[in-house]
Amino acid sequence: TISVTFEEGEQVIDPDETGVSDWLNTADHIVYLNGYMDGIFRPDDNMTRAEVAQMFYNLLLNKNVAAMVSFTDVPADAWYADAVNTLASIGVIKGVGNNQFAPDRAITRAEFTVIAMRFAELDTSGENIFTDVSADDWFYAQVVGSIKYGWITGYEDGTFRPNNTITRAE
Repeated sequence: TISVTFEEGEQVIDPDETGVSDWLNTADHIVYLNGYMDGIFRPDDNMTRAEVAQMFYNLLLNKNVAAMVSFTDVPADAWYADAVNTLASIGVIKGVGNNQFAPDRAITRAEFTVIAMRFAELDTSGENIFTDVSADDWFYAQVVGSIKYGWITGYEDGTFRPNNTITRAE
């Protein structure tokens, strides 16, 4: 005898309802994350801040944005310069202080969540389900909002691990 039980789980909210599809291409199946010149994707490598900027830039619907922001550690001829400067100019990404972006630094789960939430027009109130996220954390509202909309999950031990890095596979 086989028994199957279906339970309603977390549902991811439609990008049209969040405003995300006003900013990002959510309709077409396009390449938004590339491998390296040697033909390898390197799924277990940490994703850098530059790679995240390029990924979101690849999905950006309107790339015709005057770059009003630049960083001293983002050379004008860097492969990620347009992505970083454009996304910073529209307020989606921020630097790390002292007019620096830290493009080669691995991005954390908190940083990635905050960037993703900046594309949405969402209520960021809700229930915090993570034991390692507190109301005075700089990323609190975005993490709680992303829980509410089904964008993120934590670990089985009830943590979010905001300072952990993200692999390219994740």
